[in-house]
Amino acid sequence: MNTKPTAGKIVVSAILLTKPGIILSVAFTGYAGMVLGAGSLPGLSVSFFGILTLLLSAAGSAILNNVLDKKIDKQMKRLTKRVEALETLGGPKPVSDSITAAIKQDKQAYLEEWFNHDSQGRVNPARFF
Repeated sequence: MNTKPTAGKIVVSAILLTKPGIILSVAFTGYAGMVLGAGSLPGLSVSFFGILTLLLSAAGSAILNNVLDKKIDKQMKRLTKRVEALETLGGPKPVSDSITAAIKQDKQAYLEEWFNHDSQGRVNPARFF
């Protein structure tokens, strides 16, 4: 029986995958760097957006790390909750065939345009790659 996770479980899973302790330490050390670099406390808006940027980029990196390390994380008992959280949210979805075909077609058209480009006696980089 495949039951849909509750909204609460989805939120908790998402927070767990961001590795809150790590992103808070990244934000703290990043802000310390901002203070040291400026020689004083930055303004309120700079501080707010700087910390927000640090938090979001660290959270995104943590989530990507969870996705990439899912197989090995399954082997470590201490990471059971993290693996369950990733399964609750679902992993990366396969790309549809139509998107794959469109990318392939666009890439081929791009390459043809490069090959057909008149470089006027100069080296055409497309010939080397």
